[in-house]
Amino acid sequence: MLPIRPTGRCLRILSGICRWKCSTVGNVYAGLSRTLHDSSVRDRCTGCDHNTGSRCCPAGGGWEEEEIRLINSLLEETKIIQSIGYDQHEIILDILQLHCPGGIELDPTYNVGGFYRHSGIPIPKYCFDINPLRPECLQGDCRQLPLPAGSIRSMIFDPPFMATSVRDGNTGKMAGRYSYVKTMPELHSLYEDSLKEFSRVLLPRGILIFKCQDSVNGRRNYFTHVWIMNKAEELGFQAIDLFIKLSKYTMRSWNHQRQFYARKHHSYFWVFKKKRGLI
Repeated sequence: MLPIRPTGRCLRILSGICRWKCSTVGNVYAGLSRTLHDSSVRDRCTGCDHNTGSRCCPAGGGWEEEEIRLINSLLEETKIIQSIGYDQHEIILDILQLHCPGGIELDPTYNVGGFYRHSGIPIPKYCFDINPLRPECLQGDCRQLPLPAGSIRSMIFDPPFMATSVRDGNTGKMAGRYSYVKTMPELHSLYEDSLKEFSRVLLPRGILIFKCQDSVNGRRNYFTHVWIMNKAEELGFQAIDLFIKLSKYTMRSWNHQRQFYARKHHSYFWVFKKKRGLI
């Protein structure tokens, strides 16, 4: 097998980005140096001006097929978790890998269990919903859970993100699919009361995954994810990570007439940690 080194040429082939520092790529290959490196990386590549190996830019030729295949397989095995994605299941799995290796213990807004169906994410030990739709889910209000204080290590929260008024019996597609409240103050009150309850049931340093989305209501733009971060930190949580789920498709509003703000094509997964010393 030919020796492979972390080179700028390799980066151009795999990602189209040549301006990454070689030290970053070197970290990816660090655990593989015994089998792939036959000398230290000291030469300089005139093609990308990075400190790379002597095989970076072979004169008049490209990479061998075997080399490219090997590099691709190594990068797949050494996944770098990113903050943006299209698949919420992959995002949750990434969060579990980074912050909750023991899995999710509580879901107080279970609905039909969409997070766990065909996703590889284990169903939590405790599943509640205000109106249970699945046999594994018990009736419970996320603002007053039937759990003792300091009993939960990790949880995920997927509340309604819209405030929708009933108009002529039509509540809109999203409001019809999920439970809803009528005003943004009511929605914020739901979030605040829930955060207080989560602070009660979580252990110190317990993890809360909070899915949320910004919205437009009454011709006003609400940056809800910012409000949630500020309120969570006020109530004793520390924001430790943030993931953004992009949407390839979006539902058209039933009463859409004139657009005042950009349509939201993304949602957020906050990762909070309960601070030490809180009961």
